[in-house]
Amino acid sequence: MRAITKSVAWRAVHPDYADEIVFTQAALDHLRRHRQLGFFAKEAGGQLFGRRIAEGLEVVAATGPYKGDARTRTSYRSDPVAANRMIGTMRKKDLIYLGEWHTHPERHPQPSQSDHDAFVRLCAHSEHASATLILAIQGQTAVPMGLAVLTLDEGDLAPWAVRDRNLELQHEQSP
Repeated sequence: MRAITKSVAWRAVHPDYADEIVFTQAALDHLRRHRQLGFFAKEAGGQLFGRRIAEGLEVVAATGPYKGDARTRTSYRSDPVAANRMIGTMRKKDLIYLGEWHTHPERHPQPSQSDHDAFVRLCAHSEHASATLILAIQGQTAVPMGLAVLTLDEGDLAPWAVRDRNLELQHEQSP
């Protein structure tokens, strides 16, 4: 297993799991650039890529949106051909497909029933390299309140708490 990359700024934790989901600043910057800040802004989305590390999963890249995506103000569907092409491209860079991300036109994003249904279908039919897939929803506000991180647990979306990893490290190192 690899160690966490130094550029990791945020982590998601869940009380029922020992593993963490850590995000590099580059991946989060990609999500932040696509926030729906205007009233007429359309949802955007794409895929999450990374690697297995000792602590759990490290998200090092986010891709998309793609030209062929179906996008409205309140819905998003990734172009499957473009998404599969990107999965192949990232695999050549030794990055595994970790899941999906998209935006919501709300400050503090909550998954919709449509998100739940689509993610259940994705998990059931996806040939992925990680034990679980991640769903990240970027809202209008900044991390941590503006980012929802979820995984599928027995058919339900399980929310993970997003925390500032650098701030936690400072607290651990102070006397």
